[in-house]
Formats: sequence, C-alpha cells, structure tokens
Amino acid sequence: MMRQMINRAKSKNAKLFIVGLIMAIVLSISSISGIVPIREARASSNLALNQPADSQTQSSSSNSAAQAVDGSTATSWIAASNAYPQWLNVRLNELSTLSSIDITFGSNTTWYYRLEGSNDNAHDHYTLLVDRSVSGVSGQHITETLNSKFRYVRLVITGALSGATASVQELQVNGEVYSQPTGIVPPPVPVSVGDNLVVAQACPLWSNIDLWNSVAGYPERKPLMGYYDEAYDVSTDWQIKMAVEHGITTFMPCWFRQNDNDGKSPVMPAYDQFVNSLANTAQYKDDMTWFIQWIEQPGMGYANSLSDFSNNLVPYWINSYFEKSNYLKIDNKPVFAIFDLTQFVTDVGGQTNATTAIANFRSAAVAAGFSGLIILSNNHQNTLATESVAQAVGVDFIYSYHIPSFMNTRPALFPSNSQILAAHTTTWNDFAANSAVPYMTTASVGWEASPWGNSDFGWTLSPANYGTLIANAKARMDTFAGGSVQRNMILLDNWNEYAEGHYIIPTALAGYEYLDAIRNVFAPGSSDNHPTPDLSQIPQLLNTPTPSSLVNGHSSGTLRNDATIEAGMKYTTGSSSITVSQLGREFVAGNSLTHQLKIYRDSDKSLLGSCSVSMSSGTADGLGYKYCNLNSSVVLSPNTAYLVVSTETHGGDQFYDSDRAVTVNTGSAAGGVYNSGGTWYGPYGSGSSYGSVNLRYSLNADSFVAANSGGTLRNDVDTEAGMQFTTGNSTLIVSELGREFINGNTQTHTMKLYRDSDKSLVGACKVAMSTGQPDELGYKYCSLTSKISLLPNTTYNLLSTEYNGGDQFYDADRSVTATVGQVVGGRYYSNGTWGAYGTEVSYGSVNFLYTSSFIASKSGGTLRNDSNSEAGMQFTTGATEINVRALGREYISGNKQAHTLKLYRDSDKSLVASCTINMSDGTADGLGYKYCALSSKVALSANTAYNLLSTETNGGDSFYDANRSVTVSTGSGIGGRYNNGGTWGSYGTDVSYGSVNFLY
Repeated sequence: MMRQMINRAKSKNAKLFIVGLIMAIVLSISSISGIVPIREARASSNLALNQPADSQTQSSSSNSAAQAVDGSTATSWIAASNAYPQWLNVRLNELSTLSSIDITFGSNTTWYYRLEGSNDNAHDHYTLLVDRSVSGVSGQHITETLNSKFRYVRLVITGALSGATASVQELQVNGEVYSQPTGIVPPPVPVSVGDNLVVAQACPLWSNIDLWNSVAGYPERKPLMGYYDEAYDVSTDWQIKMAVEHGITTFMPCWFRQNDNDGKSPVMPAYDQFVNSLANTAQYKDDMTWFIQWIEQPGMGYANSLSDFSNNLVPYWINSYFEKSNYLKIDNKPVFAIFDLTQFVTDVGGQTNATTAIANFRSAAVAAGFSGLIILSNNHQNTLATESVAQAVGVDFIYSYHIPSFMNTRPALFPSNSQILAAHTTTWNDFAANSAVPYMTTASVGWEASPWGNSDFGWTLSPANYGTLIANAKARMDTFAGGSVQRNMILLDNWNEYAEGHYIIPTALAGYEYLDAIRNVFAPGSSDNHPTPDLSQIPQLLNTPTPSSLVNGHSSGTLRNDATIEAGMKYTTGSSSITVSQLGREFVAGNSLTHQLKIYRDSDKSLLGSCSVSMSSGTADGLGYKYCNLNSSVVLSPNTAYLVVSTETHGGDQFYDSDRAVTVNTGSAAGGVYNSGGTWYGPYGSGSSYGSVNLRYSLNADSFVAANSGGTLRNDVDTEAGMQFTTGNSTLIVSELGREFINGNTQTHTMKLYRDSDKSLVGACKVAMSTGQPDELGYKYCSLTSKISLLPNTTYNLLSTEYNGGDQFYDADRSVTATVGQVVGGRYYSNGTWGAYGTEVSYGSVNFLYTSSFIASKSGGTLRNDSNSEAGMQFTTGATEINVRALGREYISGNKQAHTLKLYRDSDKSLVASCTINMSDGTADGLGYKYCALSSKVALSANTAYNLLSTETNGGDSFYDANRSVTVSTGSGIGGRYNNGGTWGSYGTDVSYGSVNFLY
C-alpha cells in the first residue's frame, strides 16, 4: 500500500508513499460450475448508463463526462481543447462481463483510440482491450466486440483525422453483472474477544499482476491464497474467515481517490476493489466490521480545497460507506482515519480551513443521522511531537501506520527482535508523554521493502516474539479506563503489506502462526482453526514456480572467525540461464551479526547485486540458510562463472572454512573463494564453499532471439514495428514479450503478438523501459496475463508501439537470429497498412521468452478416477538429446489434488526426475496443462524410450483414459503407459493416460 520514495529511504523521517507501479493486467476467469450464485445474472444491458464517469478535461459543466453516459445522443462530453490524448472513464456498479462497447463520437471522421479495462482504476493499471490508435476507424458510431471482466472502462482518444476536438455523445458498455460465486468458502466461526476491537490495517493493491510480480521472487511472502485477485469476492471471504477465526474484528483498508479526480464530482476511487467487496458484495461481509484510512497525498487524488473536501468527498464517504451496516461505528459514530494530517492541512488551505473542514465533516455526519465521528490521524515519524495541530483541528486519536522504522525510536538499521520489542514500548510511552491527542496502541510485525527497491534497513519479528508484542500491547490497553476506546482498540500493522514486508495474513513464511499469536492473547482457550484455501477456486493473477535452492547438500567443515574478508564460493552456471532472487548464508549456532551478501561476475569482478541478512532474526531453511532479498533479480548467463560471497569480520560470527563440501542442483561449485582488500584468492577445493553461502533461483524460459547485431537508431514515426517469425516443429509456450532497451529509453511500449494469417491479436502486454534491468541480450520484458501457445510451423508478427520523437529503436537493419524456427524479417503496421522489410532482421528489436511443449495437440478421451496407479505415456526421443525443465499433467475441471509426476527410463525403469504439482494451484497453460518445475534441466538421451507417469488415486481427481489422442513436437513411439505396484502395462498408440506433458 505504501512505500518510501527511494531518495528518502535512508532517512529516519522518510515518508511512506503509496506504490505507483506500471500497468495492471487482470485475469478473466470462467464461472465456477456447481456453485450457487449470490444473485441471478442480469441480462445484457448498458452497464454504463448513468454510472459515475470522469474525464481528463471538459469544455464546460454542461459537456462533462456524465453527458456521455446519460443515454442520450443529444448531449455529449467535449474535451477542453483539441489537444490529445484525452480520456473518458466510467465506473460500473459491479464487476461485469463485457460483451461489446458502442461509441457514438461527436462527429463523423476517422478516430484514433484505445479501449481499456481495469478493476482498480489506477491510471497505469488499465488492460488494453482494443487498440485503434494506429489504424483508426472511420465513422461516428462504432461498435467493438469484447469478452472480458472489468469494473472500470476507459476510452482514450489519441487523435482525429480532421483535427476535431475529442467528443463523445454516448459511451455504451454492454454486458451483464458478473454473478460472484458463493458456497466456496466455509462459513466463518468468529472467536469471541469480548469488547475489544482488534483492527488490522490492510493494503488493497492486489488486483494487479505487476504488483504481484514485484513480490513473486520472494517465496516466503506468497499468501496461502496464492497470488489472488481482489476483484473477486472469494478472496475477501477467505480473508474475513482467516481474520475473525483468530480474533481480528475489523479491517482498516486504505482508501485512495483516483489521480486527477481532485476537485471533481463525482468522486472516483482507486484501488477500491477490496473496499467495495467489504461494503457491498462479499458473502460474509456482515461477519466483521471495517473503516477506511484515507490516503491524502499528492498524486493519489487528494482534496484540493476546503470545498472539494466538504462538498465532494464527505458526501461520498457518508453515502457509500458510513451508511453500510458493517462499517465500524462506536456509539453511533463512524470511525475514520487520515494519512496524513500535515498534507491535509496544506491541501485545504491551512489550519483554519482544516478546522472548518473537520467541523463540517462532523456536522454532515450528524445530519445523516449519526452521533458524530471518531477521527484518527497518523504519526509514524516523531514520537516527541505534541500533536498541537491535530488537537486544534479536532482529531480524536493519533495512531501509527508503522512502528518504528521511520521513527526517532528506531534502534538500528537491522534491529534484533528484542530491540524492536523495546522500541515499541518506548514509542508508546513517548506518545503518552508528549502528545496532546490520545494515542491508539499500534503494533507492527516487520519491515523489509526489497520489492520496492529498498533493502537498506529491515527486520521481521518471529511469531513467538510477535506474540510477546501483542501481549505487551494488551497489557498497555488494560491500563486505560474501562469502556474507553483506548482500552478496547488496537491497530495491527499490517494485514497484507507483502511488498513492504509487514504482513500477518497466512503466507509461506509462517502460515497461521502470527494469527495464532493474536488469538492466544485476545481469545485464550479458543479452538485452533487453520483452514486451507483451495486455490483452484480463487482466481489467480500470477502463477510462478517457487525458486529453488542452489545448494542441495553440505557436509563437514571447520569453523573459524579469524579474518575480515568477503568469503564464499565460485559458482559456474550450467547450460541454462537462471534468475537469482535471494542470496543466503549458512546460520551457525551463536551467530547474531548482519552480513552483506554479494554476487560478482568472475571475469571482470563486477558487482551484480547485494543484500544484507541478519543472523539474529528469521528462521533458517531446512539446510540451515538464512536469506536476504535482492533489490532486483539478477540474471546469470549460461556456462558462466560467478562469485557469491558474504562479508565476515575478525572475532565476529563463525563461518565454515573452505573445507565445507557443498553439492548444487544446477551448474557446479568450483570451490571456496575470498576477497581481502580487493585481492581475490581461490578457488580452493572443488565442490566446496566458505561460509557456506547459497542462492535461490528460477530456471529461465528460453529466448527466441539467439543474437542481435548492427542497426541504425531512429524515433521518427508513430507505428507498430518489430519482426515476423515462424515457429519450428514444436508448440511454443510464450510467457513474456520483450523490447530491446536502448540507452536513454524511458517510455512504456505496448507489445503485441499477431497471428499472420488473419492478423488476429494473440496476446499483448506493456513493457516499461524506465524500470528493471535488461537481460544479457539487452531486452526488457512484460509478462502475459496467461501463457500463449504458438502452433508449430506457423507465422506470427511481434510488434512494439513506437512514437515519433519518443524512445529510440533500431531500424530494420538490426540483424537477429533465432534459437528455434526462423526470423523472417522486419514487420510494421501503420495507418491500417502492414509492411515488411529485409530478411533475418527486426525493427526494435523485439523478442519473446518461451518453452517448448512436448505435446503439440490432444483430443477426445473418456474421464475416469477408479484406480490407484501411476498413469501416463511412453515416448521415444528423436535424433537429438532434449533437456526437460518441467513436468505437467492435464487439468480437468474440478481437479484439486496433488500429483507426483515421475519420469522413468524405460529400459531399466530407473527414475530420472520427479516433482509434485498441485491441481488447485495456478492456472493451466494454453494447452490445458499445469506444471511443476525441476530444479535443473534433465537431459534425455537421443533415440531412447522413457515413461512419464502421474500418480492417480481411486475416487480422486478425474483423468483421461488411454483413449486421449495426442500428437507430439518431437520423437515417436507414443502410447499409454501405467505402473500398478511394480506391474507395468501399455495401451494404444498415439494416446496418453492423463494426459501428461513436459516442457523442454
């Protein structure tokens, strides 16, 4: 929800800022069969009719956005000038399935535009639905056909052939309200906490694939609900259940206003999907209360005047939220929080106006039938403040968004758990002694903001120490007068701030342990309940394999601490590129210091990444390593040597000498190395490491482009430009699209993948040149919402949007070669015309990442689930060796069990590789398979028979019998194969039980 600006990150007094990242790509999912709907689906209708709408500009109040959704072509929205682009957006009443959009423009000419959809209404989080910004469409009334689910729709007009001012008589969004399924989440069973109000601050950012991408490299932060989409009520219902069954009574979600909406009516919120679900649509919304924390900061739709606050925001909050029966009210007074008061005072015109604004707010609440308001104001910086301004303007309580990382009470950059516990007590006592406004007890679980680009400081309380903190907080609450708000209310920081590293929601880090700590204090003796969500029933925005540990074993070694050096190991990658997200150091009993971990390229000793790990906090993994997160992932090239080291100090923590033997999953450990005063020594002892050190990595998909060279730079045209290519004999599973980064590039480019035969759009995403690091070939990538299957021996066009005067890109004299298939040549699309230039060249240049699917197609078959066996297929490889990276099983609707996939050599039935896939986790690829990744590629010999089998159970998940026809990309000898307790059997040709698949 909030992040500190990087240039202020090292200051104790740095402000927290709300994340403003790149575009959101939101999944469309199919209705879940067999689930009772909350309400009947409505027939297709104009969902935009008389709904709240906003625009970038307007010529007058009588030509506002509202006139474009009033059902009449006699009225219209007209922009303030003929400057472009101009946007018009509308908020639909609920998440809806969109079938078409009818646009009636103000005149009959050629219009250039984009249609976009979003579920959070952040300006850079809109998904491209239709793009006519290059080709344009002639006419006044235009219909675009869609099939997607969104709650916000935006029309961006980028130009008109006649030079006319942007204007729309009517924007009609056709479709039906999506019937949110119910009956999925078991009914919550709240535990009793008496009169206490246990409030969890919450961060409603999670309906955006790019925000999930920022934490995907940190497996401990993955929620038990997976990378869920907040636009769907099932995720809210699970959060309600988890919270109330562990003593949390109330959510306190941040509330954002749409950027550029300040001073306007109607009020348009942003990031409001979670708030909307709590207020209106969640099945279990009445099982807990909630109140909003208004994020009042520039760039986030602030209040720009006293009038804007009193006449626009206040009525919106009262009508949309306060009047809801589950909105938290104490003695009939709605509770409301402001982050931050200083900015609010400035924005409404000073302290006098702020005092008037708060008084008007209270009067409006009373006029609406309430007994007043309870207003909280944040202070997460200065515990010595008197809060005289807060007192003067009428604030009732002070609270902290976070303790103590940005406060004067922060004990160290990487404090120990005991220091954090003491800092909380000092913070509470300081506020009690200095603030003229009563302080509301706040308790924080951690702070580690590497995904936001800051690992300069951080800490995480263990669940046990968090339990101590909650007990301390409860003891403080008990000192206040009975029945007072301070005695009954505690604010917990934070429910789900995954990227900033403070979250208590169940994740891979500690499961339900943090929630158990709360329940043990506020509901002692209550029953323990740890429900496990079924991820197949929760729409997922992101599906990523869990990073693997490089080290898979170690033995022996001598302990030492007699040198101040950087010590670790030389590591050489294997045949695959890998992406490193975390570095680790082995924990030795008694270790307590913080160590900086670094990774260097061996050839030139250039530093590629670093982070700091505290030996005094966190829990070591099964091999004994503690990890820190790199600010940005580091891509390691194939067959290349690197140095992974940890800073060690004389007389400090013990570490192992270079006689610590280690084995690795991929590549090779070349031996222990160290750096003393800039001089490197080693490697010593092949297969060993000082430390020892480790890293976590993921195998990368393959790059379509093998090499690029030459070319002339240009930026003199508005066009879509890239390359035409043909696939080879394999089905290619595409996960990311890329554009070559040229020094100085800063813009965001829409990448589009077209099938050449009919020019149909296969997939699209936006890549930002201003963020992230290019790979070894110089490309930056964007992730597709779901992976795309490209057919064998088929021609496609991959293009990037380019702008006259914008980012430079290469002309079609940039030579490129392909790893598979063939680069046909440069390709462009401009003003409705397709053009080609050259051979084995690309404009841009552009690229994509892919894996090859062994299965090319499948059809037919009978479902069954009547056997305890291993079932799948036998196959024979072709004339060349292939390297398998993942094993897969076909997903059948309703599947939710875990299946172990096993790859055997047929001649001796020896197990070559295995992994386990959970059918309830993630989304199937374009062919319908779900996969588990191998920690390293497994080489299959040429012209050799193998068996790929999946464990199946009687009465379990359905799978196809051996009448499921399959075709393959390579090899031969396909047939059904099973292993039943050591008895092997075969059935049919060109068929597979399951079916099963692998990627290579």
